Amino acid sequence: MAGRQIELRFDPFDLATAEVWQEGKFLGHAQVQTLQRARHLSLDRIPPPIEEAPREHVDFLAALRAEHQAQLAQELGTISFAQALRQAEDSKDEQQAREE
Repeated sequence: MAGRQIELRFDPFDLATAEVWQEGKFLGHAQVQTLQRARHLSLDRIPPPIEEAPREHVDFLAALRAEHQAQLAQELGTISFAQALRQAEDSKDEQQAREE
């Protein structure tokens, strides 16, 4: 092959093997004698892919439940058991007064 022009085809991510081509014809595999780099030098300039930040988990059911509880609390107000007992006693007193 001395004096002939050949083409070496290789995977830039794996420099362990290369293919030898001449005039569009495959001649064989070339074996690397001393592998100093596992990847092609130009690949070091390519920035690594940016990983997406994990998406925040949103519990829509819990949000809907909380909104519903807030709406009920606003519509109903607070329940005072002491006031309910007083109203019950007052209604009993009124009923007894009518009966007399």
